[in-house]
Amino acid sequence: MNQALLIIDAQQELVDSVFQKEELLAKMNMVIQKALQANISIIFMRDTDVAGGAGEGFEIHSEIAVPARAKIFDKTATNSFYKTSLLHFFKRK
Repeated sequence: MNQALLIIDAQQELVDSVFQKEELLAKMNMVIQKALQANISIIFMRDTDVAGGAGEGFEIHSEIAVPARAKIFDKTATNSFYKTSLLHFFKRK
């Protein structure tokens, strides 16, 4: 069975405003490390509505260890598959 870790909207502007931010970031980094060890695809989805789709607030949070092999997709809607190449990515795997 193919597996992937899909991390949605983990952007600087959004994560900075969540309750227990440090615990969330620690758990995200732990799960990312486990995915790396298991050789699971790691995918980040960024929402273009966040921070106007540009700048530091739009980027994946600076305290998240983004692996070099991670794929990053931008989305314009709540649905991560709507008008993105995410489904195509999964079909190729």
